[in-house]
Amino acid sequence: DALGLNLVLPLSKLTIKATPKGQRKAFSVAWVRDEILAPGALDGLNEQARAIVLACINTGARPSEIAGLMKHHIHLGGDIPFIEIKPEGRELKNAASARRIPLVGVSLDGMKAWMEVAPKGDKAFPIYFGRDLISATVNKYLRENGLIETPEHTLYGLRHGFEDRMTA
Repeated sequence: DALGLNLVLPLSKLTIKATPKGQRKAFSVAWVRDEILAPGALDGLNEQARAIVLACINTGARPSEIAGLMKHHIHLGGDIPFIEIKPEGRELKNAASARRIPLVGVSLDGMKAWMEVAPKGDKAFPIYFGRDLISATVNKYLRENGLIETPEHTLYGLRHGFEDRMTA
């Protein structure tokens, strides 16, 4: 139809009802503050995973976007520290994904702490760069340590929690 070929196909009248995508559960402010950010709660995570989790809390960035940062995408000096999500060294989900995001609060603190000890090289998070490991690693840790608000919550819920806070 889109190409205007006027073909009569046997299944042309068949429609497939779209099913709504499941919205990931947003973590509440109280849960993030009292559980995830409780002293020692994230100590069992490796340093890179912990820094990525902290960065997700106050940026709304996708975990894969943080994991895919190059060191020169992290700007900690200046009046407004920020990260740049760019299609450099990786592919972005869509054109609107390229953006600059200010770093504040625990996200800024976590990024500063990580960058002080990050190994040499261009990649900010070499264990996770270009690999689909961060969500599985963090979700397992959150489950095993009682840090999920409900069984439906995942790491990605930090992104939706940020969105809810910005909307509010």
